[in-house]
Amino acid sequence: TLAIERELRNEPIEEWAVQEVNELAVGVRDRVYTAFLLRQEKEVRGTREADERRRANQRNEERIQTTRRKRKAAFIDEAQRRLVTCFNTRVLSPRQRIKALADVLAQLDEFLTGAEPLSEGYAAIDDVLQARVAEWDADEAAKDAKQQAEWWDLATVVGVVIVLGYLYAKAPEMLQWLLKILYPEPAEDSTSAQTPTPEAPSHAADESNPQRPIRRVRRPAQSPVPEPSSSGSPNV
Repeated sequence: TLAIERELRNEPIEEWAVQEVNELAVGVRDRVYTAFLLRQEKEVRGTREADERRRANQRNEERIQTTRRKRKAAFIDEAQRRLVTCFNTRVLSPRQRIKALADVLAQLDEFLTGAEPLSEGYAAIDDVLQARVAEWDADEAAKDAKQQAEWWDLATVVGVVIVLGYLYAKAPEMLQWLLKILYPEPAEDSTSAQTPTPEAPSHAADESNPQRPIRRVRRPAQSPVPEPSSSGSPNV
């Protein structure tokens, strides 16, 4: 305003047309506000360019995120395919298959972002699957050990039953055998073999001292007992 007043103070404004006065005033204003207008225009241009860059970056980020999601989905599909191949080589229950699939996919979904190269993504899949296979191997080893222990227990019980049955059937013989082991009979040496048995001296004594012949003593003949009479009582 001061510049306009200073410029038009000595001019015959009353003789000019209104349009000429406006043009002169706009010229003075533009000359005064040139730096501000340039700065304002620069700021507007910078804001416009920043908006364009932001929109471009947003489009690029969306494109990158779409690519990562697609790559992550491809990794998940590959992991699922490999896991199904592992299922075909093992005897697993449906519950174990569902649990293994859920665990593996959850681990990969948490670990993978889709920004990894193909080699790193496949290496991560291999690590997760190898850990799962190692867990299966440990479970199978524990199950086999438990089953083997149960078989050994059953075999032990059967063996004990057989041994007890045999001992029950052969108890007298086994008892005699144990008695012979615990209380062995004295061994007969050569001198005892030559000595006669205890019965031998009695035979020798009988032979050396023959028994005297027994004399028979004849008794006198007895008169016959008179028969009782048929009429009365017997004779006294």
